[in-house]
Amino acid sequence: MTTRKFFIDTDTASDDAVAILMALEWENVDVLGISIVSGNMPVEQGSKMLDILLSFVTKLLLYTLEQTSH
Repeated sequence: MTTRKFFIDTDTASDDAVAILMALEWENVDVLGISIVSGNMPVEQGSKMLDILLSFVTKLLLYTLEQTSH
């Protein structure tokens, strides 16, 4: 299976947040980076939303790794 490389340009509104989560979980997708643009929300709010989203993903990943190591 070929890995597809993505750079995501987003306003991180709810639809984009779901798409980011899906891209991060997809086996053959390599997310190279994420940038914030103004759209459904201002850049500042989008940046905060991305921080929250990525901290959730990090906590979930750490929890999953912890569970598989036992």
